[in-house]
Amino acid sequence: SVHTAQTLMLKRHIVTLLRNIAHIHYIQGMYEDSLHFSMEALQVPDLPEDELTASLWFNIGNLLWHLNKGYEEAECALSRSLQILDNMRRERTATPCKLDRDIVTTQTLLLLVQDKNRSPVTKKPEAISLLRMLNAQRSGLGYENESVAKTLCAIGTLYMRYREPAIAARFLLESLRVQEIIPDQICDTDKLMTLTQLGQSLQATGHDVDAMACFREALRLKGKSILDETPQVKAIFATVLYNIGMIQSSHGDRNDPQRRVRALHSFKLCLDLRRKALGNEHPAVASALHNIGILLLEDGQVTKSLECFQESLHIRRKSHGHRHHEVASSLRHIGRIHQDRGEYKEALRLHQEALFILRLQSNASSAAFP
Repeated sequence: SVHTAQTLMLKRHIVTLLRNIAHIHYIQGMYEDSLHFSMEALQVPDLPEDELTASLWFNIGNLLWHLNKGYEEAECALSRSLQILDNMRRERTATPCKLDRDIVTTQTLLLLVQDKNRSPVTKKPEAISLLRMLNAQRSGLGYENESVAKTLCAIGTLYMRYREPAIAARFLLESLRVQEIIPDQICDTDKLMTLTQLGQSLQATGHDVDAMACFREALRLKGKSILDETPQVKAIFATVLYNIGMIQSSHGDRNDPQRRVRALHSFKLCLDLRRKALGNEHPAVASALHNIGILLLEDGQVTKSLECFQESLHIRRKSHGHRHHEVASSLRHIGRIHQDRGEYKEALRLHQEALFILRLQSNASSAAFP
């Protein structure tokens, strides 16, 4: 109704004024007063979760951090702000470029606050150093320059190593946004690395469509021939093709031969590039062979599949030793082929070796996390 709309607008004006007053106090160094007005603004009932409320939660978290008034409370406030911003981005209810920038600002402070709550054993000094560098660069150079883009990408890459892809994606999205604003300052290799890492982070968080878009854009960056590229760039393109193959193989009807054809094509291109860039006995070569073996087996090409699994097993044993979970995976697949052929003695031997390895892994995991 008109009355409801007017009431909501009035509340929004009140909250905006309170936020502005809080901001002025913050600029003047009156942090306690700024905190008071920010908290008062959030006490207005029935506020929608939008940029305004996200900014207020951020302000509260930032002020609690500045005032050393409780890192747990600061973490809660910043997490709430980040959740609102993430939801807005997902629902596309605000300008993406500003959202990406605000998301990274909030995520950066949240990670710094969380580090204060960590035990010395779980602290991440490399990440904290990069996050502080990012803050310094943005303060001194602005939000959109080459150094900021590279640091954002480095942070995203690091959080992929930490196996925190959702965090990684936020930094990589912002890095890509910055790169697209200043294309003359960014080389193709940097953009290729960002797109690849972003695609992997999106893939790891279940956003395969967006991931595929990143990978396809990455492939468009190749020159006249991938074979003319440096080994490093070949390896990156191989990773792109590998991930495309993973998405292609996991989507669609498993009985659809075209699904296998597309995925096999990607994995074979990946394998060829990895052999050229990394040599024949690199673990990444083994991964490509393993996935080719799976698809060939699905297609009924058992002999070729077995050859792929056996070569993969050889590389994995040489790279990882005899007690690695990837070795167990190769053994399990080879064992299944022998089992299907009725070669039970060999199948049993392979399955038992795989089981032994996995039990060792399980026991080690239990010992590490009692």
